[in-house]
Amino acid sequence: MKIVCDDMKRCLFAISSILFLLVACTDYVEQIDERIDERNAHERAREESMVLVSKEFVEPCKTDTLDTCEYGTFKDKRDGQVYKTVTVGSQTWLAENLNYGAENSNCYDADAENCAKYGRLYTWAVAMDSAGEFGSNGKGCGYGKLCAPTYPVKGVCPDGWHLPSYGEWHSLFAAVNTDLDGAFFMLSGAELKSKTGWDQENKEDSYGFAVLPAGAWMDVDKTGALFYSEMGYAAHFWMATEETRDEAYGFHLDFAPHREPVPKEYGYSVRCVKDVADKNPRSSGSAGEQNGGESLQSSSSIDDPSVSCEESDLWCKNSTYRVYTGTEGYDDDAGYWWVEDDHAVDGTSEIEWPAPRGNEYSDLAFDSIIDYCKGLCGTVNLVKGGYYNDPFVELGVDISSTPVDVSGWGGVCITYTVDVPASLMLRLDPDKEAYLSSDVPTVPLSKESSATEKCFIWSDFKQAGWGTKEKISGDETAKILRGIAFKIQYSDGTTAGFNIIRLRKVNVEGETELTSSSSSIEYGTLVDSRDGRAYKTVTIGTQVWMAENLSYDAKGSYCRDDPDDCEKYGRYYTWAMAMDSVGEFSDNGLGCGYDTICEPTYPVRGICPEGWHLPRGGEFGTLIETAGGESGADVKLKSKSGWKYYENGEDAYGFNALPASRFSGYTGEFYEVGDYAIFWSSSGGSERSSANIFGLGAEEALAFTTDDSRYDGFSVRCVKD
Repeated sequence: MKIVCDDMKRCLFAISSILFLLVACTDYVEQIDERIDERNAHERAREESMVLVSKEFVEPCKTDTLDTCEYGTFKDKRDGQVYKTVTVGSQTWLAENLNYGAENSNCYDADAENCAKYGRLYTWAVAMDSAGEFGSNGKGCGYGKLCAPTYPVKGVCPDGWHLPSYGEWHSLFAAVNTDLDGAFFMLSGAELKSKTGWDQENKEDSYGFAVLPAGAWMDVDKTGALFYSEMGYAAHFWMATEETRDEAYGFHLDFAPHREPVPKEYGYSVRCVKDVADKNPRSSGSAGEQNGGESLQSSSSIDDPSVSCEESDLWCKNSTYRVYTGTEGYDDDAGYWWVEDDHAVDGTSEIEWPAPRGNEYSDLAFDSIIDYCKGLCGTVNLVKGGYYNDPFVELGVDISSTPVDVSGWGGVCITYTVDVPASLMLRLDPDKEAYLSSDVPTVPLSKESSATEKCFIWSDFKQAGWGTKEKISGDETAKILRGIAFKIQYSDGTTAGFNIIRLRKVNVEGETELTSSSSSIEYGTLVDSRDGRAYKTVTIGTQVWMAENLSYDAKGSYCRDDPDDCEKYGRYYTWAMAMDSVGEFSDNGLGCGYDTICEPTYPVRGICPEGWHLPRGGEFGTLIETAGGESGADVKLKSKSGWKYYENGEDAYGFNALPASRFSGYTGEFYEVGDYAIFWSSSGGSERSSANIFGLGAEEALAFTTDDSRYDGFSVRCVKD
């Protein structure tokens, strides 16, 4: 790169700008990588939390003279092969390595006799069934991809069985570990190794698990031939848990058991574990009835919030234990609460439950907790451990086993209490979340000491913006939704109570349409007491808007040279001016300027007249939905004249959006007047230098919300308090 400068100041500015961009780009890439790794770790944490790890040592069932292990047999209907099975603790496993002849699996040294004895070797993609031949839970999970599988992953296993996760391997070792304070890698592994076939000593096979030293292939030479090694010395098994795009976790038994990430293209053995029947419909009886008639009494410290539950609720304290969504994709895979924590990223956060979990169908059920709490309650102990971000726990529910369109709900309402700020997240298909680096649309929840209902329309949900490949709005997410989650992420050492009491749709009867006839428009007048200027107002749905752009002459605001244009288009404000960052009119937007992180108190009056406020992104979202959605609002809200590049609008609601476009804070010029209408919101952007805007006039004729520079000047439309 060559820089030629006639002026030293300009030269130094150019060089410093380039250095800044290089540093910013490096930070940006590193941030993406960190978030991708974090997303993987979160998925592992969620899976681990779904596995009940035994804390009790299981006595050996096999010695040199006695074998009392709980064996069984299983026939794989795909090829008729029969496998011995064994139950260890609460889990039932294949007691032999899988030998199903899936495409791209191999026998050690390409010798069929090795397959008969040791089973076949599979890449991680084949073990996960990345082609989706037997199920969709591991589809797309291959080398060079991030997939966030849906657990349990059947993979290449027979019907009724699945590829074990790290948590399930851990549960096995917890059951046979005599050192309850030690990690499973401290064992010798002799308890699980077969009595024959090993070149090492210490083979006990104390539980009938019969691990054989099948070896693996761990490389491919230049001709494409597989390099096999370690038969007689080691056993290697796949877990349904990935680490990066190129690595997944394997369980290894040689001198001692351990787990570590390895290339997904290696060829490892597969041991399948039996599915747990925890998806049966819940009994309509109480948890007390389900537990031999012993009912749990509510703690006097738990409030019993006055909530009237309706049949149309998704979930409510007096309703059944399962979340009923009524969606087309709703089935027995959805509707049950799950917990995710930070254990897989070296955190040690826990939830203390006020009552024992479980019912007759599953030890992980929340039925007794819900009965006890009049909701779903507990105490979160956030411990950072080795995690580099704030520790977290997350409680969620999958509303469907496949992506479904619930946009007709309008949004969701949650009734809750929590001792610290929390958030509500929209969960997507695992493939989509992986593509977004888990930057899913989210809304903040304030701390509340008494039962409080907060309602959010879909457009209120925003991405954090930590470097996703793709932007996705809350409205778009609602059309491909998988689940909803309540997340508490706060500083290390925090102890916080919570109670989730109710989930419901914003629009119980579905989306309400507003007629676009002129007779439905209600006009009014607003007089700004600061300068005596009168503005036309209009009621659209449940909102009252200014029907003209604000023209208050705040210090530092901009106006086009032609006074007539200023009267027509109003004035242009930076985000700091729009938010009233100096606190001239209120403190709610105080300090919200360029390159700052602020926490405004909503509603933010900002630069608006008294009794009115700068709309949040969600309020613009309500306007969009009321006016026909992204594809309909553009033409219905645009003025009937003044548009140059794109077509004039219908102004069906009297909003009269004019194409004032923007004033550049960098060049001091007005741009694209006649092409776009752009308005500031009071919602901050994904970066310190950006904030959320609402716009009309996109090439696709879509109303849009996005982020833009806080330095630039845009129009302001105020909405009534």
